[in-house]
Amino acid sequence: MASTATLPGAVSTPGGAREPPALGPPKRRGKTEPPYPAESRRGAVRLVEQGSIPAARTAREPGGSPDPPRAWARQRAIDTGQGDGLTTGERQELGQPRREARRLQGGREILEEAAAFFAAESATR
Repeated sequence: MASTATLPGAVSTPGGAREPPALGPPKRRGKTEPPYPAESRRGAVRLVEQGSIPAARTAREPGGSPDPPRAWARQRAIDTGQGDGLTTGERQELGQPRREARRLQGGREILEEAAAFFAAESATR
């Protein structure tokens, strides 16, 4: 005997066949949310700095590793002048030329492909 289980939201057609439920709008592609919300980061850093909970324990919370809380605490110490290294602002400033170079390289590749396409088109005429 065949199973008559259906998907929630499925629509019956006059012939008795079932159509799958309508899909919602497509998910937006692009930048994703960070894996750890800002409030969770602040709370983990606060706990690690206070020494009330070791970084390894904060990481045991839903699916984590001890490395992110330690890194966040280390970066906060650098940003507040208590540690050596590049501040968050300095890191962003250094990353800006790299991002710009990647963007320009992508544009250059597109232009090269377009030039090759139009050269091939004009050669066939």
